[in-house]
Amino acid sequence: MEDSFIGAARKKMLVVKQSLKDLPSKLTKKNAVALATRIVHSKKALFSTVLLVVAGLYIFWPKPVVEPSVTLTQKQVQKAPDKYYFGLLANDLCVDEYNIRSGETFSGILTNHGLPSEKVDQLVAACAEKFDLRTLRPGQLLAFAYDKNDEVPSKMVYRPDIYHYFTMDLADSVSIKETVKPVELVHKQVSGVIESNLWNAMKTAGASDELADYLGDVLAWTVDFYHVYKGDEFKILYTEKQIDGKPVGVESIEAALYNQLNTPYYVFKYNNDKYNNEYYDEEGRPARRAFLKAPVKYSRISSRFSRRRFHPVLKRMKSHLGTDFAAPRGTPVFATANGVVSRAGRTRGNGNFVKIKHNETYSTQYLHFSRIAKGIRPGVAVKQGQVIGYVGSTGLATGPHVCYRFWKNGRQVDPLRQKLPSPPPMAKEDLPAYMVYMDSVRTILDQVPIVRPAPQKDIITAAVKP
Repeated sequence: MEDSFIGAARKKMLVVKQSLKDLPSKLTKKNAVALATRIVHSKKALFSTVLLVVAGLYIFWPKPVVEPSVTLTQKQVQKAPDKYYFGLLANDLCVDEYNIRSGETFSGILTNHGLPSEKVDQLVAACAEKFDLRTLRPGQLLAFAYDKNDEVPSKMVYRPDIYHYFTMDLADSVSIKETVKPVELVHKQVSGVIESNLWNAMKTAGASDELADYLGDVLAWTVDFYHVYKGDEFKILYTEKQIDGKPVGVESIEAALYNQLNTPYYVFKYNNDKYNNEYYDEEGRPARRAFLKAPVKYSRISSRFSRRRFHPVLKRMKSHLGTDFAAPRGTPVFATANGVVSRAGRTRGNGNFVKIKHNETYSTQYLHFSRIAKGIRPGVAVKQGQVIGYVGSTGLATGPHVCYRFWKNGRQVDPLRQKLPSPPPMAKEDLPAYMVYMDSVRTILDQVPIVRPAPQKDIITAAVKP
């Protein structure tokens, strides 16, 4: 290659390169002018100069760095992120989720999923130290994790509820770990307008069933939900429980407003060393009363107290000394006040019933239960709001309802017309601190905008001839 034209040119360029290094010391003005004149007037010299420059650029111009080719097997493959299942590394696990069914036992479920009898005995004994096996309920989750190609699970998960779960390693020695999910409390608000009833309005506003029940409890002594009116408004400040950013329940209602026929009813939860999360109104009066307004939630009054009514079963006029609340069969019935069960049993007319003595003045009775709640018998003390039975149609009844009867001084009276006693008010010395707190919360509550349902467009259909 050195004998080729490019090789010879390369040798000349090396000589030129060295000469250029020495040029500054040898070059004079006279020499420079003579050199330039020779190059311009000599075609051969001009051609040689251009050729040398081109060859120099080719030889000495920096060459691009060529990366060696890399095959697919040589490339670094990015590792996929690890997969986890209830805290277990599950990259190579096959998980079989199972929901417990009614009547099943823990040991029976384990046996059906391939665990040998000795491992079942070990696991049952280990679990009994962590939780009560009798608390297993239908619908709870049991998950079995299998290693690849294994027929016997190597790990298990038991989730009794949304708040915690147990992971079990079924290696040589069984180990169990309990994990409690962190619960975040988030302050929220909701508002709405009554179109038909409170429950429907709450659902339209996006509230949960639990929040609707909670509001009914908070306002049960203040608002008569059997006489709601279209256009009634409500606002609620409440605290929601969340796990992993998802709502899992209602912690409490902090304050609420129900505006009925332009009359506002406020309640505020108050908590300090003396008052334990009770509800009070704007004046510091307790929202809780001695008696609930009704023994069931979200029902309707199907028959009122009357001295003369046509009995639908006996087919004759007869006094009806109670108030009937129609509700679906199985609906829980609550004691409307604290007291002691004086009677609990069954008669031909009353069906299954419970009677409660509250004090020397007041007693209540609840008729036509499908069944009486467990543990409710004469002599048992009950608290306001405690379930004492379930709606049915036993006795002289044409449909599921509870007949609520009310005694005052031994005489049956209409409970809806009674001015019932109020609990003791807040102490006067505690009112100033409460008023400061109440004013600050009411300011926030009043600023909550009322969310009204979007108007429905009228759909007009034209008659079409066949």
